[in-house]
Amino acid sequence: MQPIMSVHLAYVLVAFLALINLASANFDLYQVKVTYFHNIIGWDVMHKYMLFNDAPTCAGNGKDMVYYWDSPIPDLSHGRLGVRCEGSCGYDDPPWPDVQIVEMHFSNIPYHHYTIYKDKGYEENNTWFWPMYDIDGETQGACFAYGDDQFDCDWTFDGKIRQASGRRKFRCLTYLDADFINEAARKEIEPDSDSDGDMDWENAPLDNSTTAA
Repeated sequence: MQPIMSVHLAYVLVAFLALINLASANFDLYQVKVTYFHNIIGWDVMHKYMLFNDAPTCAGNGKDMVYYWDSPIPDLSHGRLGVRCEGSCGYDDPPWPDVQIVEMHFSNIPYHHYTIYKDKGYEENNTWFWPMYDIDGETQGACFAYGDDQFDCDWTFDGKIRQASGRRKFRCLTYLDADFINEAARKEIEPDSDSDGDMDWENAPLDNSTTAA
């Protein structure tokens, strides 16, 4: 039987766990809203995900950030990149207890494609862990719901304004960290980006559901 706990209690318990050195890397998954100016439709909001090793800051101008599409399609196989969520997956929704599945396809070279399932999880130290499966069904770590952190940044570069707000949803304990995954994704999107690896959003195609940015 799966444990029933309040969102507040779950976060208090996992906050202690998150401070323990587990001799592994980790990354935090944030859901993000980005407001920017598109040259065709004007001001627009894109829904994204981002990965961080630590609590994000607003340092710099945001130009070198790596974003992953919040994908509406039901399957991220066959090279499709992005993050797909099933359940109560809105920006304002807590990750526990109503998110059911999170599929994360960050890059194809190397292949970073992982899925976590609530109903395949297990309880440990009063926390519900979701095994992190690769496409071969092998576990590459485990994730847990880990909210209670957010950021709000206003960035300006090359005369362009970009506003980003993010809320943490999960922490994944694995041998991979955010820098390693983000670097792989940055190299993969380079053909469709400028010299700094940041997509030219102002002229981007409006149908962007299957592409990483």
